[in-house]
Amino acid sequence: MKNQNFKIPKNLLAVGTDAKTSKGQILGIFTAILYLAPWKIANEIKNVCAHASKGCVAACLYTAGRGKFSNVQLARVNKTIYFFNARLQFLNQLKKELTKLYKKYGKTLVVRLNGTSDLPFQNLKLENGLNIFETFEKISFYDYTKDVNKVLNNQIKNYHLTFSVDERDISKVRAKQVLKQGKNIAVVVNKNLYLSLTEKPTTIKGIQIIDGDKSDLRLFDPKGIVVLKAKGEANNDETGFVFHTVKELESLIS
Repeated sequence: MKNQNFKIPKNLLAVGTDAKTSKGQILGIFTAILYLAPWKIANEIKNVCAHASKGCVAACLYTAGRGKFSNVQLARVNKTIYFFNARLQFLNQLKKELTKLYKKYGKTLVVRLNGTSDLPFQNLKLENGLNIFETFEKISFYDYTKDVNKVLNNQIKNYHLTFSVDERDISKVRAKQVLKQGKNIAVVVNKNLYLSLTEKPTTIKGIQIIDGDKSDLRLFDPKGIVVLKAKGEANNDETGFVFHTVKELESLIS
């Protein structure tokens, strides 16, 4: 977008405003999530999803749920432009909101900073010289990511990461690496495969299958493969981003 003007949003984080993260409230867990405009939607040069594949971009849930409304999309674009143009101010606002939310929810609060992005928040420093995870050690954070190094090298105790698999061969190789290290991967599968894998406890080659649509609380998952049912544009996928058979899942396990 050529116009990079922005307004300071009232809130960066939202709690209980989307169907998936709200499911955690049944368990007494409240998820605060940050939604930005993914990929290069807010800026033709700057990319908030640096590791995205063609299939990922095409199948993105950016316009699903509340995201289908133009005012919601514009708000996410505005937040993203704010992030790019006033980084420290953005992070300071995030810090204030997290402080307020923790006072309200305490240990029942968890946070997902990359709702529709894949930014390296571990590398972004606040005025105190610490990143957001170090600043809020009592809060548990989690994300999906396509950055395999972020997963394999993660030493942040309060930050749980799930590697998101896509259609590329290199992504499948990386998925094997992640599983070997005892960490989790997530795969988008078609409706029929999803139902067959989640109707009862299932394992593939000894690896547990986890229903990723039951809730968004990835940080509480046992070790295994998270399966997510294809939604929206993913139902029309022709890139291989969406898996259709158990054999495809088996190929991810050495």
